[in-house]
This record gives sequence, structure tokens and C-alpha cells, in this order.
Amino acid sequence: MNKSIICKLMLLSFSFSLSLSSPVSATTFSTIYNGEEPDHDANHFRSLMNQLGYTELMFKTTYGKNPADSIYPTGHDIVNADIANFLYISGHGLNDGELLIGSNEQPTDSVAASHEANLVYTYPTTGLTTHYNPDRSPAVIGVGWADTSGSFTTSWWDQNLKWAFIAGCGQLNYGSQGEGNFFEGGNSAHLWARTMLGYQNDSTGAMIPHRVHGINGYYGIGPAGSNDDLNIQGFFAYAVDGGPADPDALPILDSWATANSDFIDSTWAVLVNQVNRHDYLPGQKSGLTNDSTGIPTIDVYQYQQTSFYKNNFQSRSLVPKVQNSKINLPHFITDGKRKFKIHTSSVTNNVYQSTPLQIITASSNDLIAIGKKILGDGIVEGQFEGKHVMKNGSKSFLTDKNGKVKFADANLLLGSLSEVSFNEDQAVTKAESFLRNYGLLPQDAKVKRIFKTVRVNDILGTTPKEEVLEYSVVFGHEYQGKEIGGDLIQVDVNEIGIRQMRYQWSKVDDNISITKNNVLTPDQALEYFKKNVNKVWKFDKDQYEITNIELIYHRQKNSNILLPVWKFEIDYGFPVYVDAFTGDLVDSKF
Repeated sequence: MNKSIICKLMLLSFSFSLSLSSPVSATTFSTIYNGEEPDHDANHFRSLMNQLGYTELMFKTTYGKNPADSIYPTGHDIVNADIANFLYISGHGLNDGELLIGSNEQPTDSVAASHEANLVYTYPTTGLTTHYNPDRSPAVIGVGWADTSGSFTTSWWDQNLKWAFIAGCGQLNYGSQGEGNFFEGGNSAHLWARTMLGYQNDSTGAMIPHRVHGINGYYGIGPAGSNDDLNIQGFFAYAVDGGPADPDALPILDSWATANSDFIDSTWAVLVNQVNRHDYLPGQKSGLTNDSTGIPTIDVYQYQQTSFYKNNFQSRSLVPKVQNSKINLPHFITDGKRKFKIHTSSVTNNVYQSTPLQIITASSNDLIAIGKKILGDGIVEGQFEGKHVMKNGSKSFLTDKNGKVKFADANLLLGSLSEVSFNEDQAVTKAESFLRNYGLLPQDAKVKRIFKTVRVNDILGTTPKEEVLEYSVVFGHEYQGKEIGGDLIQVDVNEIGIRQMRYQWSKVDDNISITKNNVLTPDQALEYFKKNVNKVWKFDKDQYEITNIELIYHRQKNSNILLPVWKFEIDYGFPVYVDAFTGDLVDSKF
């Protein structure tokens, strides 16, 4: 297919257009938005699927609607959405395999993988003691076994559905995550895996597989607001081939993983029938593969933070200590929907002003030269709106005028990786060696976090095996003891080599003086956090912890200025950045 190079440049720019020479109109999709925030992610999914030439069968949304409207979704809409090949669901989820219609506190309806598995929740802000009500909404997809071999279930998803996207919290938990193994020895990922095993009877009564190939989702907190909107746009950027100088299209599994990993802090997860792990969007490369037959093997992939950050986390003064005056913060706050426990109840309040910093970005020519060194001979190059794109076979190197770099090797697919034979410390050594070899390891870079991509093989089998496929080593940057948000280097290291590298680094220009300005105090910034936290993350519990409150510098988009930002960190990850001057939210996407 001939398409504009613009497609995949969404890695650096979030607006693009597609032009297809042969639309795949036989591919169908439906979109259901269940939340209370604006439904931008759902509408972008619709728009981008339409641009690919696919046919829309259904769109339902709660945003700006009331339950009496025909466009307002119900649980049964989700149950019956399997007539389409692709289904995007965005909204709130609970750890027991349940999706809510409407707000988290007062849903108008719900749907469950299995209502027998549903747990009782009590939300302190509303007094609501249960969400799922079979008498009100017997909307159940079904997970009961339909045969003795473990090949088929009573799932109502038994027609045409191949891939579902569940942009809600806690649906793909495994092991001790979420509620633990609360239903027949399994967690929520097991429930959804069983919804993937539908069938139809042929004229002889034989059971013919009509199986879902995969489900993209999250095992914990999911992105909200502009984050999930940017995430779904990023998915299409990776899943669609944009031209000869553009990175190759990735499989659906890899596209979901890579788009979510651009946020660094993510709990992305993918359930996939093993034989379908290399499915592409129809019209891309080999497209969709055939349904599995016989006893299925379903794997779950997850992106998990290791204990490195939490174990090395040290409480430190939130602002430079100049005097002894303090502001006392409450031990608990609520945003009207859930509670947040604050680890630090008292913070030093002695800086009412902060100085923005001017930075010097790396030379574009220098970065391009590094890219050519990494890619070797035979490079195809392209330009788009000041962004330089280079490709050699499966490897690509992208850089922009702000010094942002993305290297990737499209041959190293997650579904083909084997278990690593090295540990976290050795992964750090490998990452540092790669960066040092190409002059990309600054002297002030410090390992900040380590993530791991794991695969649990055959989660419905009797002996599932968890394998670490890859470590993601994240280096952070500080200036005068303050973190520089937006500056990072992330290297994804697996048994074969380096699958991806993200790079953006600032050099502070000490010769430039910018006037100091008053900044919000911690208690003032906390008020903005309370108002906006639901625009950044979706939640599946009634209480979380704010494990760090810190005044940092943060890189502004398309600017050479670092501005002071209050960083609120939830559960040793999942940051919310509040502009220390205005109280506005600050984007955290790479």
C-alpha cells in the first residue's frame, strides 16, 4: 500500500492523514465509550479506522448523553459487539472483570466477563456497595466451559470479533495483581481469556472455533484524558506502514505495547492466542492470521516496574531548605471519588519563587551522524516538517529539532523473543555499553527505573510459566538536585539485542538568566492535583498513595525552556505534573 510518510511520524507529531489505494472495506469495527470525561480517544479510534478503509458498525457514547438517548451504550451493546472484527471500549473497569457504563461512582449499567466472579466493592465517597447487579443488567459475556477438553466456552463473543481494546483499569491482572486469584484459581486475565474461546455449531453439530485473537488492555491503572487519546493515536502510528523511509508496521501486540511504553509509566497488557501473536491490522503486511484450533494456548504479556525504584527511593527535601517555616498537608485527601494517602504530611515551604532555565539541545547534525553510525550503510532518508527519518532494513532512527530520538528494530518482535539469560544489573551494563558506544551516555545520567516485559505462557493451562523477555532501563536527569522531567534515555534490552531506544537530554545554559517568578506552594498545587488527577489516569480502587511530592523542572514542548513543575507520584509511579506557575496539567508523554 502506498501511503504518506506522515503516518508513522506520529511518533513525533500527533496529527496525520492516510491515503489508501485499496481500502479493506470488509474489515469492520465498533466503538463504545463508557466514561464521563470527553471521548476523544474513542473518536480518534473511529476516525483512524475509517481512514484505513474499514467499515463502522456501531458507535455508542455516554459523553454528553443520558441513558434515554439511543446512542447511550448498555452492557448488552458490549456483549453483542462481536459482530465486528475490532472493538474499542473506553471507560472504567474493576479488577473482577467488570466494565462500568457511566461514572465510576454511579454507573447506569455494567457488563461482566462472568457475574459469578464479581466481587462487592464499597466506595467511601458514595457508599455504593456493589457495582454489578444481575437483576438490573444481566449483561454477561460468558466464561463457562462448553466441553471437557478446555477448548470452548459459553462466550457470547462467538461471531466475528478478532481483537478487542479495553481502555480501562485492571482487566488483565495475573497472579497476585489486583484481587489475586479470586475465581476458580484465576485472576481477571483468566476470565477475559475464557471469553476468547467462543464457537459455532456447523450443520453436523460439530463445534467450530470462532475465537477472539487478542485483547489489548491494562492490569492496573490506565491512562485517561489526553493520555489515552494520544495513546490510541500512537497505536496507529506504529501499526501502519508509512512509506519506504518510515519504520515498518508492527503487529497489533507490539503496536499496543510500544504506544503505551511512550508514557514510560504504564501497566499495558495483552492477552493473545499464541498462534495470533503476529497479527497485523488488515492491509498491513500479512494481516490477520487464522483462528487457532484444538486446545488453545493463550499468553498474557505485561509491562511491569521492577522493585529497583521503590527499593532505592529516598525521601528528600521537596524544596531547598532555607528557613524552618512549613506547610502541613493532610494525611488523606479525596478528589470526590477516591482517597489518596499522602506519605509526606509536612513539607518545607521556603521557596516562593523559582527560576526557569534555558537549555541547549543536541545538534541535529550530531544526532543524524549518530543515527547513521547505528544504522550502517544502505540508509534511506526522509524529511517531514523538520523531522529527520532514517531507515536501513528493519532498523529506523528518528530525530527532531528538539533533540528527541527514537531508534527501533522492527525485526525484534515481542512475540518472537525468548526468555533473557541475564538479570537487572546485567541489563543496565548492556544498556550503558550500547549508549556509550554511540556517544549517547551523558556523564550525569543515572539509572532511575527498570521495567520488565514478561510473558506468562498458557495462562489457562495447569502450569503457566512466567518469562522475562526484556528489561527497559530508564536513565533520569537532574539539575542542582531537581529532576528534569521530559529528559530521559530508555533502552529496551533483550536476549538478541536492543529493540528500542528513546533519547532526549538537555544541557542547562548557565549563562542565561531568566527572571524568577512566584510558584504555587505545595498545598496550592495539591488542589490542582485533586481537580485534574482523573484527567491523567483511570483508577480501579477506592484508595491510593501519593508516594512523592516534588518540585522539579520540566521540559516544555517545542521550547528551550525548563519550567518548575510540581510532580505528584502515585504508588511509586504514575506521575501527575502540575505547572508550578499556572496549575495547568503538563504532558508526560515521550
